[in-house]
Amino acid sequence: MRVISKTLACGLAAAALAAASSASAALVYDTITVYNSDDGIIAQLVVTEAEQAADPTAIDYLSGVAVDSSEYGNYGVVLAGSTPVDIFGIATGGPDPYDLAFSPGTVAATYPVQNPVADTGLPISMTQYLDTGLQAAGDTAFFTASGNFTEGVPEPAAWAMMLVGLGGLGAILRSQRRRAAARA
Repeated sequence: MRVISKTLACGLAAAALAAASSASAALVYDTITVYNSDDGIIAQLVVTEAEQAADPTAIDYLSGVAVDSSEYGNYGVVLAGSTPVDIFGIATGGPDPYDLAFSPGTVAATYPVQNPVADTGLPISMTQYLDTGLQAAGDTAFFTASGNFTEGVPEPAAWAMMLVGLGGLGAILRSQRRRAAARA
């Protein structure tokens, strides 16, 4: 009975770790971040997938950043496979005449695919949309699309911790079997 109790406790601990990791991974978001030449954040827009799901046709604007209006209409489409999951670039209709902006797949699917980018979860450069003076000063901008496909997936560190826990569980069981065999 003692072995079963330890096994059950270790199994429950691993399940709790997996659940906690999945819950934290569910906080998926899309961002536009503008950095100065020293890599300090000077402007940022963060929108969760839940916020996007609540209004799937919304355009999210990052205002207050000078943009190169000649780039208006030169947008990028983020693809998961062949499915548009986000569109990003310069948009009108926000607080400023032209703003950095993005919108989820519902809107992206209504535009022809131009400048396609695979959704890898890595930042995508938006620096070309910044005002040329900001670019010359070394400022940069990035869009990060973390689409729904990543929700609920534990991070690699959580997987590693679970594997270490399972290895520890195996070591405990092996040790107890050796002790039981030595007593017999």
